[in-house]
Amino acid sequence: MAIYSIFRKAGAPREEAVFVKEGFSIAAFVLTFLWALWSRMWVVAAVILAVMAAVAVAGSLTAANEVVVTAVNTGLALIFGFEAQSLRAWSLRRAGFVDDGLVEASSREEAELKYFAAALPAERVVP
Repeated sequence: MAIYSIFRKAGAPREEAVFVKEGFSIAAFVLTFLWALWSRMWVVAAVILAVMAAVAVAGSLTAANEVVVTAVNTGLALIFGFEAQSLRAWSLRRAGFVDDGLVEASSREEAELKYFAAALPAERVVP
């Protein structure tokens, strides 16, 4: 089971909620900069690009072995894979979204079902 954080803009309908799965993101690890752009995390993407450029420049200025530069970039991508979802939540908060709850589910679809089912009024049992 995974934990999903739910965000939506204040006053927005529940249908506009954004679900963010907590934990490691393989896509963010593999596609680092592109994943940040795809997730509309402009500030994070700019920082990633700047760090990647700084590592490349530092590697060429110090005449570091390509293996060392690759290892550093892989380590940074690994850190980003672990922190990507937290950074996505930060970006959403920065864009005016507020926390709207947590849901434990095995898939995003199940998380959506649980979230929307919780909003339904309780049925009255007629004797």
